[in-house]
Amino acid sequence: MTVTLERPADIGPVIIDGHTVILDSAEENWAAFSPTIPGCIATGADRAETIENFRGALAAHIALLRDEGLPLPEPPNGPTFGQELRRCRDEIGLTQRALAEMIGRPQSMIARIEKGVAPELGTIQLIAAALGVTICVAPNGSVKMTLN
Repeated sequence: MTVTLERPADIGPVIIDGHTVILDSAEENWAAFSPTIPGCIATGADRAETIENFRGALAAHIALLRDEGLPLPEPPNGPTFGQELRRCRDEIGLTQRALAEMIGRPQSMIARIEKGVAPELGTIQLIAAALGVTICVAPNGSVKMTLN
């Protein structure tokens, strides 16, 4: 089975200072937010500008929290996407190579994801469809995959 989705490859999460940052595009701009940093958002004309703007917004957000004596956001302390992918793949009895073939991506990409590289949103959707899982991200950024 090969799964395909119509979604630009550059939309999806990146890791900034240990926090998963979700990127998405609209008709005329891009937006970024992190589920582990409530209230910290950024926009930009393109993906690169939005990431740069989010870095600036994060620095300003943390400075404000420090000035106000409020707790600083902590990176996720639960399972990462890669850790959950490995657990779920092992539970199903699927090799990295087999999963890669199912989603039409190289095996090295699956290995990088399991080592902690944040996948693009389209890749996450392909993996979820291929494995038959629901993916939930908790407010602290930890990930849980549940077999459907």
